[in-house]
Amino acid sequence: MRRLLDSFGTPASDRPAEDKAAAHAVLTECHARVEESNCTLRKQVAYAEELTALLAGRAPAIAARRPDEVRADASRA
Repeated sequence: MRRLLDSFGTPASDRPAEDKAAAHAVLTECHARVEESNCTLRKQVAYAEELTALLAGRAPAIAARRPDEVRADASRA
C-alpha cells in the first residue's frame, strides 16, 4: 500500500524518468490486481444471490420474510 501511495505523486513530480516509469508500473500492477479482485467479488456475489434465490424457492415462507428476520432465526438455531 505504501508503494501505491508513493506512486500517486511521482508521475506529476519533477522526478527522473526512471522513477516515473517505476511509479507507472506500480499503478498498472495495482490496477490489474484490483480489477481481478473485483471480478472475483462479483462472481461471489452472483453465487450468493443464486443460492439465496434457490433457497427461497425451496422454502416459500423464507422468501416472504425480511433478511434480518431470517438471520435472527438462524442465529437462534
